[in-house]
Amino acid sequence: MDQLRTLSVADKLNNMSESSALALGRSLKQFTQLTHLVIFCQNLGDAAPKMAPFMAHVTALQVIALLNTDDLNLSNEGMKELVPHLSKLAQLTRLNLFRLIDTASLSALCDLISSLPRLSALELPANEFTPESIEMLCEPISKLSNLTQLNLSYSTLDEQSVNA
Repeated sequence: MDQLRTLSVADKLNNMSESSALALGRSLKQFTQLTHLVIFCQNLGDAAPKMAPFMAHVTALQVIALLNTDDLNLSNEGMKELVPHLSKLAQLTRLNLFRLIDTASLSALCDLISSLPRLSALELPANEFTPESIEMLCEPISKLSNLTQLNLSYSTLDEQSVNA
């Protein structure tokens, strides 16, 4: 399995159980050369923090896409659990957090962005942003010197947010 570069897991119709999230997380240790990880399922807001400690051991990861198919965002506590693990991924250049972020988890998201200076693509589609949260995001995003792609499509943005 050390030849595998991309792993995609999709379960958009079912909730990923805690035991499935842990099993998936544990299995990541086998994929030592994994560079792309895509997880697409319901209740990812609950499952992602369970997998995060294992993601940190896959040091070759360049791309992580966590795509949530339901309306349950990652809690502030869940986002805080992700940050110390994902921030260890020094090779990460692309981060996609689809439908996971709301205003409660924004401060932790800013911490995560600040800890990933190599990001060239930041995708935050279908998230709940306010003018204040966009302003908060601008600071860590402005420090990403390699950033060439920012995706906020389908996110809650109003005119004031866009002008921030």
